[in-house]
Amino acid sequence: GSGKSTLVKLLLGFYPITEGEIAIGGNPYSQQNIKSVRASISVALQKAMIFEGTLKQNVCCFSNDYSNEQILNALSISQLDGFLKEKGGLDFEIKQYGANITGGQKQRINIARTILKPASVYIFDDSFCNVNRYTACLHR
Repeated sequence: GSGKSTLVKLLLGFYPITEGEIAIGGNPYSQQNIKSVRASISVALQKAMIFEGTLKQNVCCFSNDYSNEQILNALSISQLDGFLKEKGGLDFEIKQYGANITGGQKQRINIARTILKPASVYIFDDSFCNVNRYTACLHR
């Protein structure tokens, strides 16, 4: 209720700025190129979007820009090593909306996806809500 999600959506250009001002690098947001802004930010939105497809496809958003090593590293940082081993690796098939995985696993995939993208700014918008509070620390 404090406006965190709204601020994230404003930064990503999902909502128009109706009052006040946002500056990035000292420059007004209105003078920024939205594609450049989005490219420099990696966001784990509050609601994890999970797609029907493999674990690998879900983490890299169907992009071929990442190596298996990079994907495995992001999964390790998001503490999905045990899940990865249990499910047989990156080719594990996830059902539509993640029907065959838990809420915490969805969030960890969301976190891994965010970590995988090279960015200047990383935003985790309440993405730890379904993750065990004792294991939610990320080490980089």
